Amino acid sequence: MKNTGEAGNRGPDVRSDCHAEIEMTSSGGIILEIKSKVKTLFGKSIEKLARDILNYFDIKNARLTIEDAGALELVIAARMEAAIKKAMKTEKEYLLPVIKENTTASNKDDFRFSRLYLPGNSPKLMINAGIHNPNGIIRNYP
Repeated sequence: MKNTGEAGNRGPDVRSDCHAEIEMTSSGGIILEIKSKVKTLFGKSIEKLARDILNYFDIKNARLTIEDAGALELVIAARMEAAIKKAMKTEKEYLLPVIKENTTASNKDDFRFSRLYLPGNSPKLMINAGIHNPNGIIRNYP
């Protein structure tokens, strides 16, 4: 058994994104390699997230490489899931825990004066979307 999958972006001009590459193996356990410019600050949390996702998909033997350029947790999770789905057949979808602030609906009568549309394939634009204080943020996928 030797299936591989990869997803994401990498290179000198990439910011706030990551590249995940997974190779399924028949033995040897999980071999995890994290290459990140923010590893000293976030290496442990990236490793925990990666292991949680591998556990969720019941992957016991694999070689996983993550090249991180300051990606948010949701971006790392999405790239890993895409790589896993290229390497193996699964219908599972990994979802991060819901943020408490996102559990309440807005009032139907609230005015929505502004909407900020963001491309879903450019993680670097999502980081600062909230500073513009729009009434709604809409993520599009090209």
